[in-house]
Amino acid sequence: MSLITARVVAGHCLLWLVAWSRASGPLNAEEPKTTASGVSEQSSVAGPLDGDRFSIKADSLWTGTQKYGSFWQVEFAEPTAIGSILQINSDDEHLLKNAPRNYSWQISDDGRTWITLPETIVRKETRLFRIHRLRESVTTKYIRLMVNLAYGAAPALREVEFYPTVDAAIPFDDWIVAVGSLEDPDNTSVAMPFVQLARQCAGWENLPAQHLWHGDFDPDFVSAEPRPLCAFFSGSFLEWCQRSREPWRGVQAVLKSRQLPMWGACGGAQVFAILEEVGVDQPWDCPRCRKPGAPLSPIYSHIGHTGDASCGDYSKSIGERGKYKLTIERHDSVFDGVPEVFEIHESHIGQIDHLPKGWHRLVTKGPGSLTVNQCLRAGEFPIYSAQFHMETYQETLETSKQIMGNFLRVAREWSFSAAKRRP
Repeated sequence: MSLITARVVAGHCLLWLVAWSRASGPLNAEEPKTTASGVSEQSSVAGPLDGDRFSIKADSLWTGTQKYGSFWQVEFAEPTAIGSILQINSDDEHLLKNAPRNYSWQISDDGRTWITLPETIVRKETRLFRIHRLRESVTTKYIRLMVNLAYGAAPALREVEFYPTVDAAIPFDDWIVAVGSLEDPDNTSVAMPFVQLARQCAGWENLPAQHLWHGDFDPDFVSAEPRPLCAFFSGSFLEWCQRSREPWRGVQAVLKSRQLPMWGACGGAQVFAILEEVGVDQPWDCPRCRKPGAPLSPIYSHIGHTGDASCGDYSKSIGERGKYKLTIERHDSVFDGVPEVFEIHESHIGQIDHLPKGWHRLVTKGPGSLTVNQCLRAGEFPIYSAQFHMETYQETLETSKQIMGNFLRVAREWSFSAAKRRP
């Protein structure tokens, strides 16, 4: 029995050992063979088995040649037990740019007749990183990823790892979600500054991250393995009366269930408050279109006005733009090491008018600033609504890094605690 086969029987990860074997010498007859329906010139059919989970180098991933009906296939030297599959998608570090969209994993004894594993059927992939767990382990000679539809021009697969048991422990790096709050589903880069800031914090330099549109963020995304550490929500530009409410339903569900540590900045903070108090099933308004005595979403207000204007016209609105001094009024671990009065970047006209029920105010206005509700926390749970922009850090780098590093630590501590409670 080969070393690889012996390790599988012993319950260890097969493909990490394949990667080790490759690093120490050429492939031998006992190693899996990889084939595909097509392989782009800029990729390698064996790339997903190289043991490098996050690389997007050409020789480290497989990219197909067609948008519809592609497959990537593994043939084992002998029938092999599989209970769990780690799958890392896309040829982009942060986005599902070219990636499987609708797909499933299939097994075969002879490479001709295929059986679909129902637990692996995905009809709209939203994850860069996904772990599939079968109800029962299967033993197979062949296994393939069948991609019915891809994002982009063709599917790209960065890494695959097979595990013999359904409850295999699959260690995975902490990773974060950077959520774009804009109306345009294709514009998620607005959340990239959160990732850039996090990677400047000590110990987080190689932090994996995924960019996501808020309409794709929901309880299923959050609860799928491997679970993200936390999520960051960007600001936005339109008034909330001008926004589509339905795409926020998933965010609302995660917020209400307290599933995940989250940080909302500016518009991302305001929408947390709106979702808590009003929700997506009731219409939203803004101070410009609000009927006196009959507000629809009164928790959202403006700093002030200098004259009449229509919704979304900020030319006659009072704003805060640039560095402002804020004051910490309630101790919280996310502000450890930050002076009681600190400077941070602001860029807003809208604001949170009052605290949602059960929330606490941590930071308020300081000398020369106007907005009272600068940072709120959802009770004892690590969900924060911050009117300021720590992610716009060019002028306040050290303070921004301190707050970001603290938040990541708080999120990790919560994650460890939640893992202990999870069945």
